[in-house]
Amino acid sequence: MDDHAIAGTRFTPPLWEQRRHFIFNTLKKHKSRKIVDYGCGEASVLSYLIPPSIENGCPFEHLIGLDIDELVLREAKVACQPWPADYTHLREAPLAIDLYQGSVDQCDQRIVDAACDAWICSEVIEHVHPPTLRGLRSVLFGTYAPPLVIITTPNAEYNVHFPNLAYGTKDATFRHDDHKFEWTRAEFQQWCEAIADDFGYDIEYHGIGLLQGKEDELEHGHCTQACVFTKMASTGNSKVREVAQQQPHQLVAHFDFPYYDAPPLPDNAIIEQLDTYLSQLCQAHTLEHDERAARDAQNTTEQENDDLPWPASNDECPWSDTFAPAPASAAWPVDDAPTSDAWPVETEKNEIPPESNEFIPLSSSSTPGDGDTDRKLAATMNQQLHLSQWPVSPSNSCDWGNEDDFDMELALEHQEDDDDDYEYNYIDTSSDDGAPPPSSKRTLSPAAIPFEALWSILHVRQVCQTRTKAIQLLQLQPQHYHATNDLITVYKTYNMEYR
Repeated sequence: MDDHAIAGTRFTPPLWEQRRHFIFNTLKKHKSRKIVDYGCGEASVLSYLIPPSIENGCPFEHLIGLDIDELVLREAKVACQPWPADYTHLREAPLAIDLYQGSVDQCDQRIVDAACDAWICSEVIEHVHPPTLRGLRSVLFGTYAPPLVIITTPNAEYNVHFPNLAYGTKDATFRHDDHKFEWTRAEFQQWCEAIADDFGYDIEYHGIGLLQGKEDELEHGHCTQACVFTKMASTGNSKVREVAQQQPHQLVAHFDFPYYDAPPLPDNAIIEQLDTYLSQLCQAHTLEHDERAARDAQNTTEQENDDLPWPASNDECPWSDTFAPAPASAAWPVDDAPTSDAWPVETEKNEIPPESNEFIPLSSSSTPGDGDTDRKLAATMNQQLHLSQWPVSPSNSCDWGNEDDFDMELALEHQEDDDDDYEYNYIDTSSDDGAPPPSSKRTLSPAAIPFEALWSILHVRQVCQTRTKAIQLLQLQPQHYHATNDLITVYKTYNMEYR
C-alpha cells in the first residue's frame, strides 16, 4: 500500500499488485483492447498494461490516461514512453498511448472518438470532492457510457485491522491524507446500484487483499472493494446526456510503439525459421538429458561405494601396514627440516595427470559481468593443447646430494637433452575461419518439445501470427515433426553445436 499510516502491514502479494492483477484479468476476460485510465496518476496501472503478454489473447491497442495533476503526469510520461527494448523486441501489434491533463467531470470529444471499450477508475473516487464525484458519475456513465467500467476504492471497514487509524472512534483517520472519504461496503454498493439503475449497467462486486495471517477473517471484508460495471444490451431507462463537441483536456504526450509489420514470409521460409528454433530446443533437450544421466550415474557410483564392506580391524586389512603410524622417534626435527623449495621430488610417470579432452572451464573468480573477457578466454581455450607423451627419463630425477657437488653446466646439458625428448602433438580444433568444427554428437530422437517452448519465442509469433499457422506448417513435414497444440515431437536429429 502507498499510505504511510499502514505501511507496516503485510499483504502477499503486495496489495497494489493484487489490484493490478485483478484489473488485468478483468480486461482479459472481456477482451478489451482500448482502455482509459480515469485518474491515472503516475500511470502505475497504465504502465502495467504496456508489456506485451503471450497470455493476453487480445493485446491492447490504445491506452489513454487522464489526470488533473501536472506533476504526476510528468512521471506518467516517463513510465509510458517506449524503452530501448521496445525497438529491439518488436511488439506483435501496434500500441498508441495518449496522456491528457484535465478533470474527470469534463467530457472531451477526442476520448469519445477513441471509442474505448473499457475504463479503469482505480483508487480515484475517494480523492475527489462530492461535486466532482457527481460530475464524474454523469460524464463517465452518461456521456462516455463505455461497455466496461472497473472501479476500486478502500473498504473503510477493513481499517479495524490498522490500530493507528483508530477506526470507529472520534479520532479515526483515513488511510491517506488526500482522501475525502472512505466508504463502507454498504455505502459503496448503494452508490454503485444507483448508477446501475440510472444508466443501464449490470454490476458485480469483488474484494481484493487480505492481511497475511488473517485470510480467514472475512467479517470486515477485504482491504479494497471493487465493482465491475457491464453495459446492458437494452438501456431504455438510461440517462445518457448529449454534450456539445468540446476538447477541454490538454494532450501532454502521445506515444506510438514500434511493432513488427514486415510483409508475410512464404511458408517455406517460415518452416526454415521454425526448424532453426527447434534445433536449438532439441539441443537444449539433449544437454539436459545428458546432464541428468551423468548425475544419475554419479549417484549410482557413490551408492555402490557406500555399500562396499570395510574391514572391521587392522588384521582384516591387507594394507594396514602401509598406513601404520611412524614411531615418535622417527619424527623429523623441525629445525633441520628442508624447505619445500629445496626438497627434491621425484616424478613418476603414473603421477602425471591423464590426458583430458575436456574443455577447460573459466575460473570462478572471473570478474562478474565481464562478458567480453570471458568470451575471449573461451575462444582461446577452444584451441586445446593435448600432450600425447610426457616422457620421464632417469635424467628427470636428479640427485641433489651435496651443494658443492652440483654442476650447473651439466644440469643445463641434461635439460637440453630432456627438451629434445619431449613430443608435443598440437590438435587444431578450429576451422579455417576460427570457429570450432561441428560436433559429431547428434540430438536425441524422437524429442518431445512442449509447444509453449516454441511459441514463447517472439519471432515465432511474429512470423506465424497464430498457433494454428505454426502447427499446420510443421504438419506439412510429417517425416520430421508431429505437432499438436500441446506438444511437438521432433523425429529428425540435429548436430550438437553446444557441448
